[in-house]
Amino acid sequence: MKALILTFVTLALSTTSLLAATAAKPITADMQSALEGQIVYEVPLNAHVKKGQLVEQIDPSQYKDAIKSDAAVINYDKLLYNADSKLYKTHSVSLVAYLKAKENYQGAIEQFKEDNTTLNHCSIYSPFAGTVTEITTYPGSGIGDGHLIMTIVKNKAVA
Repeated sequence: MKALILTFVTLALSTTSLLAATAAKPITADMQSALEGQIVYEVPLNAHVKKGQLVEQIDPSQYKDAIKSDAAVINYDKLLYNADSKLYKTHSVSLVAYLKAKENYQGAIEQFKEDNTTLNHCSIYSPFAGTVTEITTYPGSGIGDGHLIMTIVKNKAVA
């Protein structure tokens, strides 16, 4: 009986120490760049951030330029597709030319959507309320995709 009680006490102590070790480790978020570019904005070290707050931004100018270029290509390819569509109905253009114009137009739309998604990745937001505890790359620095920029530690919940 004493051995059974001793086993329960040992088990309870080891569980308590395991929970204490787990509770002591703070929750962190390593903020990484999804794109290559230059950092133009970043919150300062030891700043308190809210969930969803902008914490860093990569220069979006090259991605905005790509979207403008894509819009021009879409307009041009749409004009060609509409013209070839009318000409195909009168048998003035081949089916191959018509399908190629349609493919180019659809490709231009897909490229526009892809570049717009890339532009949205220029702004990086905090996943939770916390404090910036480490900054490895500062504004003005060039970075590659997957590069660590900062670490945010989650604020402890107030009971």
